[in-house]
Amino acid sequence: MRTVLGSIHAYKLSAASIFAVWASSLLLLFCPSTAHALQPLSDFITASHQASTDARQAALVTVQREADEMIAASQLLPSIAASGTYTLNQFESVINMGQGSVVIQPRHVFSGSAQLSIPLLDLASWRRKRAADRVVEAARLSQETTALEVDSQVARYYFQLIGAEALRRSYQANLAVAEESRRVTGAKREEGVATELEVDRATVEVEGIKRSLAEQQLSIALARRALTTLTGIVPSADIPDVADDLHGEAPLGEWEARISQLPGIRGAAMSTAAAQEQASAARLALLPTVAATATEQATNAAGLVGHKTYFTGMVMASWRLDLAALGRRKGQGAAEQSARVQAEATANRARDAVHEAWQRVDSGIMASQSARSQAAAARLAADKARERYAAGAGTQLELIQAQRDVSSMEAARIQSDANLALDRILLRLAVGER
Repeated sequence: MRTVLGSIHAYKLSAASIFAVWASSLLLLFCPSTAHALQPLSDFITASHQASTDARQAALVTVQREADEMIAASQLLPSIAASGTYTLNQFESVINMGQGSVVIQPRHVFSGSAQLSIPLLDLASWRRKRAADRVVEAARLSQETTALEVDSQVARYYFQLIGAEALRRSYQANLAVAEESRRVTGAKREEGVATELEVDRATVEVEGIKRSLAEQQLSIALARRALTTLTGIVPSADIPDVADDLHGEAPLGEWEARISQLPGIRGAAMSTAAAQEQASAARLALLPTVAATATEQATNAAGLVGHKTYFTGMVMASWRLDLAALGRRKGQGAAEQSARVQAEATANRARDAVHEAWQRVDSGIMASQSARSQAAAARLAADKARERYAAGAGTQLELIQAQRDVSSMEAARIQSDANLALDRILLRLAVGER
C-alpha cells in the first residue's frame, strides 16, 4: 500500500511538473523578449528599392530605352560631320600658263571639310521617334511594376518569417511537454502502471514534434535569408505577435475599378501605342525621303577652282521599294495586334489578382475569427482539465493534451493573423497602392 501511495504521489508531482513546463513554455512563447524587435515591414520595403537586383535591372532597362529614344530623335535633327586629310604626292602637278603657272596637285596636300545635313521630309522617322517615346514611358511603368513585385516578395517573406517563428515557438513548447510526458510515462512503465505501447506512443510524439520543429527552423532560415538578399537588412531575432482588428474591406467592385491606374496596365497601353507607331512607320517607309546637305571645303590644292575655301549645297530625294520593306510592314502590323492582345491579357491578370487578393482577405478574416475562438476554447479546456485533474476526476493524458492544444491554437492564431495582414497588403499592391 505504501508503494502504491508513493507512486500516486510521484504521478501527481510529475503532472505538476508538466504543467510548470507548459506554463513556462507559453510564457516564453507569447511574452516579449529583451532582444531587438523585428524591424517594421516599411523598412524592408524601402531598402529593397535600392538593394533588389530586379529593381536595379529594371532601372537600367529604362536607361537603355532612353538611349534608344535619343538615337531615334537624332534621325530628325541636323547633324554635322567634319574630316581632314593629308596627302603626300610623289610628283607635283603644275600647268604653265604664259606669265605664270598653276599648281594643280601640290606634293603636300592638306584638305578639310565640314558638312551640315538636314532631314527635310522623313515621315517614317517621325513615327519611329514617337514610338521610342512611348517605349521609354512603358519602360518607366515597367520599372514601377517591378517595384510592386519586389514589395510583394518582401511582404511574403516578412510574414512567412512571423508565421514560421510562431509555429517554431509552439513546437518548442509542445516538445517540452511531450518530453516530460515521455519521462513520466517511462517512470510509470517501470512501476507497472503504464504499458510499453504508451511509452512508444510518447516517443513517437516527441520525434514527430522534433521533425516539425526542424521544418519550421528551415522555413525561418530561408525567409531570413530571402529578406536579407532582397533588402540588405538582417531581420532582428525577436519576432513580434501580429494582431488584426478583423475589419472588412471595401466591396470587390471598388477594388477592381482601381486597376486602370496600375503601372502594368498603363505600361501595356504604352507598349500598344508604340507598336501602332512602329506599324505606321513601316507603312510610311514606302514613301520618298528628302534631305539637304551643305559642305564647306578648305584645301591648299585649289587647282582650277582658284579658291582655297568653297562650299557646295545639295538637296536629295530618295525612294526605295523592295520585298524587305513589305515584310517589315506586315511584321509590324502583326506586332501591333500582338501588343493589343498582350494588353488585354495584362488587364485580365490584374482583375484576377485583385479578385484573388480580395477573396483571400475575406476568407482570412473568417479564419482569424475561428482561430481566436479555437484558442479561447483551448484555454478554457486547459483550465477545466487542470481543475478536473486537481480534483482527481481527470487523467494526466487529458491535461497534457489540453495544454498542448493551447500552445498549438495560440500559434495558429498568430499565423492566421499574419496571413491576413499579408493578404491585406497584397490586395493593396494588386491595385498599385504602396
